[in-house]
Amino acid sequence: MKKVALLFGVGALVGALSLVYNLGQDYAIQQAGLLAIVDAVVFAFFAFATFSLLHNRLKVFSPQQQWLLRALFYTIALVMAYFFSALIKINLLNDSVLDGNGISNFFWDTLVDLSAIPQGQGTLSELFPPALRQIVLTFIILILLISVASILGSWVEIRWQESRFRQARERAELTALRAQMEPHFLFNTLNTITSLVKHDAEKAEKLLIELSEMLRYLFQNANTDRVALKDELHFTRLYVHLIQARFSENLTVRWEVEPVAEGFLVPAFMLQPLLENAVRHGWIDQSNPLEISIRVNRKASFLCLQIVDNGQGIAPVMQAKYKKPGHALANLEDRLKLFYGRTDLLKLESKWKKGTLVEICIPE
Repeated sequence: MKKVALLFGVGALVGALSLVYNLGQDYAIQQAGLLAIVDAVVFAFFAFATFSLLHNRLKVFSPQQQWLLRALFYTIALVMAYFFSALIKINLLNDSVLDGNGISNFFWDTLVDLSAIPQGQGTLSELFPPALRQIVLTFIILILLISVASILGSWVEIRWQESRFRQARERAELTALRAQMEPHFLFNTLNTITSLVKHDAEKAEKLLIELSEMLRYLFQNANTDRVALKDELHFTRLYVHLIQARFSENLTVRWEVEPVAEGFLVPAFMLQPLLENAVRHGWIDQSNPLEISIRVNRKASFLCLQIVDNGQGIAPVMQAKYKKPGHALANLEDRLKLFYGRTDLLKLESKWKKGTLVEICIPE
């Protein structure tokens, strides 16, 4: 619908303006109508082609870069449309659209003054009659604009293809992460349920139901990039219940969630790997209770999620390891950059023997 609206909107606007202008230039009604149709079709075509070229491809850039590139491409497209339309009208009317005393003569006369024809073979004005100069100049400008547009278009296309490649790689990594998590997690959870069957069948049944819900969520969102925060939190709560069944009262998880934030879309499976890291790597001495706080709130124009634990923390010499490709934090940082085009959305603060804070702030 956007393409159709753009096509007819630009065509109608340019056609109407062209008709009014041409009638003011003492063209006959038939000629003015023909020129207006040419302008409408050409401008609509270039606007449509530019929209199709840029559609979804600028998402890999920052908002400021998107605005600049969009303005640049549409400016080039409109200028190209003007000269292409002028070229067509020159042929239709066998007349110069550019005034003989205007830009064209000034350009060529200046060029003649600056460069002499060898061996006195005449001047450029003699070699190129005024009528031909208009066509040649229009062709030169069109070629230059096409070259600039091609270079910019190729750059945008390369960035877009790189983005698609990163998306494919990210999905593959996410799929591998799920495949890695499921056997490990299933093994521990089923062992816990088995140990409960004889002396607490009701709790074992509840855990089986929660496990089935969690697996259903995994399968249903296997190829989903973003999910509602409400669903992601429900999935994370299921995960928390299942691991708490293993560690009993030694693991405490506190939730602080603003209800208004639950409708926001967030990257799928974002919180669970962070919780798993806190339990597996931050809780070495399991004789000491581990407390984890999950906070979700709005800060200015961002949705911020914090996971804070009182575990052993990360030694300074080990923090660089957590940024290496393949690690949960590095994978999550790559996904955030892919979705939002920014590298400052994830923050890690850790003090040895005092705990770790991971904060993710997502633009609304």
